[in-house]
Amino acid sequence: MAELIDLRSDTVTRPSPAMRAAMVAADVGDDAFGDDPTVNRLQERAAALFGFEAALFFPSLTQANLDVGAADVDRAVAAFGAFFRDQGAGVLK
Repeated sequence: MAELIDLRSDTVTRPSPAMRAAMVAADVGDDAFGDDPTVNRLQERAAALFGFEAALFFPSLTQANLDVGAADVDRAVAAFGAFFRDQGAGVLK
């Protein structure tokens, strides 16, 4: 049986040696300018999976809360049962 990897928070996640090697070998760029090929592929995959035109990756629930709370959006989809504006630090209520 595969070992469980706890990804619920960056404070409890401990990358394995294989995860660290993948991070070192990953293609990277500046996501703020749309230049990170790994993030771009992830966003394209998420959009296709949910049947949306586009998707955005948020590295933390706090960032997602702030952006979704400030944006005028019809809907937002959260993976793994996350709840926008209900959990995480810096919650908007």
